[in-house]
Amino acid sequence: MSGLAKKQLESGLVRPHFAVFGTDKWEARYAPEADSFQWPVYRQRFSSFPGSYLTLVFSHRLWKWVDEIEHTNPGDSIVVHFHDGYIAGLFLPVPSSLRSRVVCVATIHGAYETTGLQNPVKRMVYRFLMRRVLRSCTFFTSVDSPSKRVLQRFFGMDPQSIITIPNGITSMDGVQGGKAAIVDHAPGELLAGLVGVLNERKGWQIAVEAVRLARENGLPWRLVIAGFGKDEQSVLETASRYAFVSYLGRIERAGCSLIPYLDALLLPSVAEGQPMVILEAMSYGVPVVATAVGAVPDMITSGVNGILAERTPAAFAAAICRLDDSAFRQCLGAAAADTVRRRFDMSAIAARYMALYEEAIQSHQPACLA
Repeated sequence: MSGLAKKQLESGLVRPHFAVFGTDKWEARYAPEADSFQWPVYRQRFSSFPGSYLTLVFSHRLWKWVDEIEHTNPGDSIVVHFHDGYIAGLFLPVPSSLRSRVVCVATIHGAYETTGLQNPVKRMVYRFLMRRVLRSCTFFTSVDSPSKRVLQRFFGMDPQSIITIPNGITSMDGVQGGKAAIVDHAPGELLAGLVGVLNERKGWQIAVEAVRLARENGLPWRLVIAGFGKDEQSVLETASRYAFVSYLGRIERAGCSLIPYLDALLLPSVAEGQPMVILEAMSYGVPVVATAVGAVPDMITSGVNGILAERTPAAFAAAICRLDDSAFRQCLGAAAADTVRRRFDMSAIAARYMALYEEAIQSHQPACLA
């Protein structure tokens, strides 16, 4: 989101403002980055769990901030862009005093059945929230096409009414190379990385076993794990048990401080939307091995700009073995960077959202259920 806002600000056509509702954990992890933004940031912090539901208590704060923005920028059009298509329902509808001046757009960053939609109670809550969103938002977007089928099945949405706009990233050509100083590695070792939330769904155990199998075949791969989550202690114990595993904890700006120095990124996920970590790796020319879930097959053509593998240690180990060929790694990496330039450049993505905002302002009509 910050990359999108930066491009919008650079365009001179949009003055972005951020409204962040987060728990103490969010504040500890992201507050320094938020403080560096060149635009206003409104923050509401929660001290207890679950923050998502406490948002309802403080939802009026958002509209208070919007009202302040409107009064300090009279005559300007205001678009409120929710970047969580579900939680947006806690803030909607727009207060009557603002409806003539404010239009809303909502984006969902991956909808998949494994996120609780199979649970009847959770499904009922999600449906309630989504109906509020669809009655109030002029446009509803998704970062990936597969999510449209899930939204149709569970919420009765017309797939044709959902606009697909992928995540974007600024191209980072020419940065990749060398080894990260924060990783203790032997000369000649190749670094495979897993970066993100540490839980079973992300498949860090599969990555560990895959690298172990590759090493059994005599290949000098090391696994670097960075991130946080409920499995942190298990990851620590695994790193102490296996000399080829390094756990770095949560790394600030891993997209530029760690990922560029990897020889491969591993993502053995159960489900995904359109992972930013894949875009970050591809932009630096780092080959990606991932499961064919969510929008991943739209990003990676196996054997051309990355490798798609079944979610098993053996399949990921086989992919890692293929990447032992430096010429093949470089070929995949170059094609990956080219894919980002052609399809996921942030300037082009920002322009698509700008066009959407302008259309929303002109039409100012909420989206409809099928």
